[in-house]
Amino acid sequence: MSWLCALGLVLVRTQAAPVEGTEFFPLVAGSSWVYSDTGGGAGGAFTDVVGEPAEVMGVMATPIVTRMGTREDGRTYYRVDAGTVTVVAFDLKKPLAAPYPILKATGKKESWTYSGESQWLGESVPLFMKATCRPVGKREVLGERRDTVEVVIEATIGAQDKTGVKSRQVSLYARGVGLFELKETTTIGDRKLERRRTLISYRPGAGS
Repeated sequence: MSWLCALGLVLVRTQAAPVEGTEFFPLVAGSSWVYSDTGGGAGGAFTDVVGEPAEVMGVMATPIVTRMGTREDGRTYYRVDAGTVTVVAFDLKKPLAAPYPILKATGKKESWTYSGESQWLGESVPLFMKATCRPVGKREVLGERRDTVEVVIEATIGAQDKTGVKSRQVSLYARGVGLFELKETTTIGDRKLERRRTLISYRPGAGS
């Protein structure tokens, strides 16, 4: 999974009841998503699978493991607190000093910023980002119309100058499914890469 892995924010089911982040970001062990990736200089299909929770800095977190065929291609550990989903680690031995939120469930447009660190190509790097989210009504996902939220994240990975990697992601998340579409534009110097991720199938875990 990429440094942001699965980015998203939540539309409330009703104004009378709060929404848990896991409604739009399922973290039940055994749940799996198959995606196709196109552009970005590469392509193909991969699978994200929710693993068993593990302790990160004294608090439990849940991993999503990315597989390319039978090969593990990385994992990201998430923590859910009410309506907020936060990235806490990519490696249990190297938790992030300042975890960063990727989802906030309030039912209205939200904005936030982050200045800290993430992981890029296996190394810790500075991360600066600003994010917005908004409910966008219902969208068709795997043949069913579902409540959907849109998240836009603009980030700089590395130095905040011309040497840093610039990324803009627009992601769509559906209630009960999670991420179903991501469009990303990455700028490295004078080079610009565009990538699109599309959900092919989703299988909920046994506890869903």
